[in-house]
Amino acid sequence: MSTMPRTKSSKRAAADAPPVILSRFPGQLRSEQLREYLVRQLAGLSAGDKLPSERELARESGLSLLTVNKVLATLAAEGLVERRTGRGTFVSHSRPAAERGLKMLRFVVRHPEETLTRPNQYYSQLYYRGVREAAAADEIEILPTAFDSVNGVDALPADAFDSPNIEGLFFVEGGAPDYRRLWRFLEEGRRIVAFDYAAPERGLNSVVFDNIGGMKIAVEHLLAHGHRRIAYVGLSDNVSQPADERLLGYKQAMMAAGIDPNQLTVILGRGQVLVEKVRDAMLQAADVRPTAFTGFMDHNLLDAYDGIRAAGLRVPEDVSLSGFGDALIRETLSPIKIDSVAFDETQMGRMAYTLWKSGAKGLVKRQTGTLIVRGSVRRIEP
Repeated sequence: MSTMPRTKSSKRAAADAPPVILSRFPGQLRSEQLREYLVRQLAGLSAGDKLPSERELARESGLSLLTVNKVLATLAAEGLVERRTGRGTFVSHSRPAAERGLKMLRFVVRHPEETLTRPNQYYSQLYYRGVREAAAADEIEILPTAFDSVNGVDALPADAFDSPNIEGLFFVEGGAPDYRRLWRFLEEGRRIVAFDYAAPERGLNSVVFDNIGGMKIAVEHLLAHGHRRIAYVGLSDNVSQPADERLLGYKQAMMAAGIDPNQLTVILGRGQVLVEKVRDAMLQAADVRPTAFTGFMDHNLLDAYDGIRAAGLRVPEDVSLSGFGDALIRETLSPIKIDSVAFDETQMGRMAYTLWKSGAKGLVKRQTGTLIVRGSVRRIEP
């Protein structure tokens, strides 16, 4: 198979000048320049010829891998190229995409696109991976589309949802949800699945964590090791459904174990404020202070850990920790290994695709958590 020719002189020029691909089309968006370049190159190739890899195109154009991926996905939707998993991108043998009925879905995320390829397994990346894996079996392209936290969905291109080939949307919202720009999309019969707790209130499908069940798993882990004085740590300014549900799961698990709800210890704060509150709690007499902590997220337990150390105590020798989300370990941010309830976000992405494919409306699918044991919980005598 032939590839697009690249001369030695162009390689030398790339080291001292702007990427050759983009310099040929001034005044256009960078992604549009790459698409124009590829369309012109395709005109001189034969069906079945292989294009350079995404990494090669990213290097030669100076664009991100995700931008290159989106451009190639657009060409595939137009029927100009064929993308073969594990093999690469080839000049298409087949009819135009519209005639073949090729479908496309958008994956919209309130994070920089780079979060979808970062090596530390960020949750949006795992959702994206799951959606792509499930859609690949149906030969449906997934187009990643980022928007910023300042301007929100309004920062998306005006035609982001207007293409007739875009039949669905997956939405990852990291702030206050705003779906107003998407109502026409829904009215046209195209479906949205969100990884967002507020989605069902707007008639959308959603895939979310089982917050109550997951927190019960974390607390029951401590109870099974003899702990009764279990404290909960969370953010004082986090007024949200996930926060309410996780606190509720803690209370339900404790009361199910016969513990008086009036005796529960809930410590709220952020950063150094939370550290100091935990320290003060641990400076109490040994027969009064908490023997274990759980919390809204593992990040809150990290503050609790600092407070425990500030009181001259150790984990797990003196105090046990049982977390929620498994984020610290996965994102390599934790100085200690915490027992935590983990969620399979890649599977959640697959669930979201299945939910989109079903044609259902307003359904919520909750992902069950799994306890990961690493040694931060120690058994104590009653």
